[in-house]
Amino acid sequence: MITTAKKPGTAKTLPRVLPTALAGCLLLALLPSPSGAAIPADVQRALVAQRELVEQRPHRPGLWNDLANLLVLAGLPEEAEEAYRRSLELEPDAVSARYNLALLQQETGQTNKSKRTLKQVLKTSPDHAWSHYHLGVAYADTGNRNSAVKHYANAVRLEPRLTDPAFNPHILDNDLAPQAVLKAYSDLPAAELAPRIYANRARVVQAMIGTEASTEETQKTAAQMRRDARREKRESKKQRADADDG
Repeated sequence: MITTAKKPGTAKTLPRVLPTALAGCLLLALLPSPSGAAIPADVQRALVAQRELVEQRPHRPGLWNDLANLLVLAGLPEEAEEAYRRSLELEPDAVSARYNLALLQQETGQTNKSKRTLKQVLKTSPDHAWSHYHLGVAYADTGNRNSAVKHYANAVRLEPRLTDPAFNPHILDNDLAPQAVLKAYSDLPAAELAPRIYANRARVVQAMIGTEASTEETQKTAAQMRRDARREKRESKKQRADADDG
């Protein structure tokens, strides 16, 4: 997992995809990072071993992807981006490398590039839930809340565990989560003839994602839910009256 600074709409932890197993590690001298800080010993050993694998099998795209992930952990983002792009040169449709590249772009402030890369992932793999989620993050960061909610909702429909803080800690800091969850469930095909009416649907949604209903956005959502409930009651009453007249 890669930890980032907390910003509105951005993920606290970003999972990277490791499609191939790392080989045995070699014990060599510490490799200094650009900041001068020593690379953690376990990362250093894995990085040295992965470089050796890449030298031995340079035409394996998965090896380049894994090398890039380790370079990110070592604090070498520029080298990591080069490795991701090398993986994509070898396998242009590789979802893992392109998704990981998008995360790196997001983490290094290249938000617009990240959006383009995530859209490319979704062209190849439209059901990639995490790409939808991080595209939502990118839209939220650029102020496009409607598009952010749309992609968050798509992500939740595809992977319901994204509403579970144990699976996706970022959901706790996502102020658009209530709207996204409501949209995800309201867009599903209706399985009943009549809608269920909640006294406080927003509170139920908050309970689903494990946060307190305290934000202004949640209060607006609750008010809208109450208006919808009143409208549904009126329509139901009118339908019964029409049926009695008939």
